[in-house]
Amino acid sequence: MDFDLIHVLGERAAEYYEGKNEVCARIGYFNCGINLNTETPTAEKIRDAMEKVRTNTVYKTAVTNLSKALHAENSNEKCISYILELLDKKAAEPQVR
Repeated sequence: MDFDLIHVLGERAAEYYEGKNEVCARIGYFNCGINLNTETPTAEKIRDAMEKVRTNTVYKTAVTNLSKALHAENSNEKCISYILELLDKKAAEPQVR
């Protein structure tokens, strides 16, 4: 999914593993693609979803906006910042023995 969004491609999502339905629901909710609402989509459903994502500007706009937001963030720096913050908090806690 991340590759598609970074490269401004719409999503087609089908649930395959437990918990993926949450990801699929978010993709549909934010108009970044189509939630196929099944673990076993037919070739026709996939083809129809691909065509809809390709031709409907709502998906292109949402994915473009999300892609810009992903490019604007430096995820490595943000992760390092959060890790250092957690380590500082941990170091400040009194040690119980």
